[in-house]
Amino acid sequence: MEKTRRDGAMTMTPEGTRKDTRPADFVRSGVLLSEEEARVRDEVRAFVDEHVIPGAAEHWDRAEFPFEVLPKLGETGVMGGVFGEEYGCAGWSNVAYGLAIQEIARGSGSLATFLHVQSGLAMTAIHELGSEAQKHKWLPPMAKCEKIGCFGLTEPNAGSDPSSMETTAKIVEGGYILDGEKRWIGNASFSDVAVIWARMDDGKVGGFLVEGGVDVEGFKADVLPRKGSQRSAWQTHITMKNCFVAEENRLPKATSLGLDALDPHAFAIRGGMGRPRTGDGLL
Repeated sequence: MEKTRRDGAMTMTPEGTRKDTRPADFVRSGVLLSEEEARVRDEVRAFVDEHVIPGAAEHWDRAEFPFEVLPKLGETGVMGGVFGEEYGCAGWSNVAYGLAIQEIARGSGSLATFLHVQSGLAMTAIHELGSEAQKHKWLPPMAKCEKIGCFGLTEPNAGSDPSSMETTAKIVEGGYILDGEKRWIGNASFSDVAVIWARMDDGKVGGFLVEGGVDVEGFKADVLPRKGSQRSAWQTHITMKNCFVAEENRLPKATSLGLDALDPHAFAIRGGMGRPRTGDGLL
């Protein structure tokens, strides 16, 4: 961990610093893991030590998202980790998935927030509520971080309360027109697909896939400035004005808000979220 120089001063070594960030297993829970779960944990741990921790503080200082780690992050299998291989995902157990998320959060709470939005919200909504065509189109590239998703529920006036949702989806020829605002939406400023929740003409809440993100006419996502924590994770304010969504881009199983479908994956997410290493809780 430390080495003594000839002049008597102490210096920190990179190897020691990385070792010190690793969680202590006081109750020896590691012995309960299967070989596959231990392998996943160790591989993601090595990725975090090599690619996440060295740059985490600098990204926080500059409030910059670490785009350069996404290709390697996609190779770990953590995105959509519990979904089947037929969708280009790893097919892990919930335990393995939770361990992987915990390791990501150890290195950077901001990157874990990105992961939660991409995998736990956007990919899960598509997996649980989407058509087979939507799943096969989006899940494989999202699992590799080749495509990025966001999840637009929270609003400036309604918060995350669906009963007070103000965003609307009006039926028109060939699809829907979305109008409204969403706030504190992670990943939206660089997303390829936005899962947007809106109230329909019959008063029910539906889910819609806005393909192309900020490149779509009528869809705007502004990064919220001056954050005091998780500065490397970019939250945005989304404004939709006369934003057209084709009929085939509605989530067919989202006949109400549909968040109950996300519950089976929530405990795995909570297993890792909120547990960044001591000292880096705001990264």
